[in-house]
Formats: sequence, structure tokens, C-alpha cells
Amino acid sequence: MSRTSMLFVAVLLPFIVLAQEANKTADYESGKLQLGMRTVVSAFSDSKYTGFGLGGQFRLKLGSRLNTEWFADYITTNVDDYANRTDLHVGWAVQYYPFNKDIKKGKITPYIEAGHCFDWT
Repeated sequence: MSRTSMLFVAVLLPFIVLAQEANKTADYESGKLQLGMRTVVSAFSDSKYTGFGLGGQFRLKLGSRLNTEWFADYITTNVDDYANRTDLHVGWAVQYYPFNKDIKKGKITPYIEAGHCFDWT
């Protein structure tokens, strides 16, 4: 693991232990914030090389049927020991829950999602 990746993990590690108190009833509060970390496998190269990385994300609920997700990833790819490729991947998505506004643990809640992402290589 590179020094940059280790630094990235060290900065985001405290967010793993922070959490909001669990809601005993339906999960539909506006303004609810969820934080998380991501591990990334990038297979979107036009060659056989696969990249691996780390990232962070957060979700911010805007209403009982509307949720947003924001993320950023740092991905590195070794190209046959000739070169190293580094990608920064950022994006967002919006989830709309058309059927169930009461999201409960153990219950399947379908949603419609739309979003976009940007890459810098």
C-alpha cells in the first residue's frame, strides 16, 4: 500500500467509528447524514490492467422519499511495471423511493437512482 493510500485511510478512519443513534421506528427523517468508506476495483480500462483504491462517501436524506449520495475515490493502477496510473473519481446520485416512504430494517425498498461521476487521470 502506498504512502498516499495509507494517509487516505488514516484521515478517513475516524469516520468509521462515528455513527448516528439507531432509529427504533421508520427511517424517514429529513437531514439524516450517513458516512462511509469505500474500497474500489476499477475494471473500466481499455486494457487488461485493473486498478484498486479507497474512497469515502456520505448520504444526506432530503425528505421521506428522497436521498442523495456523494462519493470520492482514489484509484491506482500498475501498468506492467512500466507506469502507474492514478485516478480521482468523484460523483453524486439521487435516490427516489416511489413506493415506500417508511424504510425499515429487513424490508426491501426499491428506488429509482440517477447520478453522475467525474474522473481525473
